[in-house]
Amino acid sequence: MELTDLFNRRLSAEQIRQVINFIGNDKTRFAKLMSYCFSGNEKTSSNAANIAAKISSRYPEIAAAHIPEIIRNLNGTQSGPAFKRHALKILQQHEIPDKETGVLIHLCFEYITGFVEPPAVKAHALTVLYMLSARYPEIRNELKLVIEERFDNESAAFKSRAKKILKSILSQRLENA
Repeated sequence: MELTDLFNRRLSAEQIRQVINFIGNDKTRFAKLMSYCFSGNEKTSSNAANIAAKISSRYPEIAAAHIPEIIRNLNGTQSGPAFKRHALKILQQHEIPDKETGVLIHLCFEYITGFVEPPAVKAHALTVLYMLSARYPEIRNELKLVIEERFDNESAAFKSRAKKILKSILSQRLENA
């Protein structure tokens, strides 16, 4: 299956399913897919990242080796909102290497405090930050403050995710009290 031409156009659900089945749990094919994610072409990277997120949810171990590269590319100037959304979905499913967490925490806080990112990116960034707060509890207070500060001016997607996270943070505080 030739993926280059396929990723440069809008994909049907059937085409996405075919690509997912073609790549499956094959590490070499998944690595090639990831190279399309980092191609610099927004349409190509968006389509490839969408498929990578779907494959990663089915076979989480296949994406683990690519986590540092995904984080590096989140910070790239050519990463569009669709790539960010799908990349953050992948990152939610994985243990983030210690040496990558600082950059990822910084980027996620930028996404949720800025005015540029679409609601889905912000919602996934909230989830990644909450997930990382289990390992770095010191970011919980900042996360809570940012959510409370931004809440009234954000989208329904942000508010829905934020409510769940605030509820969890509150219940953790009560358990630890």
